[in-house]
Amino acid sequence: IALMPDLTPEEKRSQANGIINVMGGLGGLLALFAGAWLYRKDPALPFWAGAGVLLLSLGLIIRVIREPDATHAMTSEYDKSGGVLSAALRLPQASPQLLWTLLALFGWSLGQSSIETFFTTYAVLELGWDESTGAILLGFFALAYLLCAVPAGILGARWGQHTTMARGVAALVLIAALAPLFRTHVAVGALLAVGG
Repeated sequence: IALMPDLTPEEKRSQANGIINVMGGLGGLLALFAGAWLYRKDPALPFWAGAGVLLLSLGLIIRVIREPDATHAMTSEYDKSGGVLSAALRLPQASPQLLWTLLALFGWSLGQSSIETFFTTYAVLELGWDESTGAILLGFFALAYLLCAVPAGILGARWGQHTTMARGVAALVLIAALAPLFRTHVAVGALLAVGG
């Protein structure tokens, strides 16, 4: 993800983000559906499989992925002196819009990750379902996320990334607020699919 801007022309970055989201959606989908199946066999298996995939990914990063030559890498005023901490301290004055964007991304990631992390617990304790059912239903979120990632990248290029992201976050807020009203497998699965 960090290398994508260095490897992609600026006018294609929204679409490239869509492709990154497709790959993330595929990973999430596989983790949820295969993880639920593995969990039914043995609750430790999803963790062993996840560790194996992480090791494989690490090997790919080390052996295959190469950073571009520094002359082709994107540069900015933030990386010229003082490092990351210095740039972060200058950010409120240098680029308030970037600061607010970073804070919005932090909040979005925190909220979405919290829902994904605690959904299975919610499904078990509040809805009375088993863990694997919760994971499978969360898979509908990942599937919809996967199917809509490239179209979202295209919309980001058309509407602007800011507008597209704002609409997406507003929809997620509405869906999260409505979630406690849905109690059946079909309704929750449909709501998660719309969220994705």
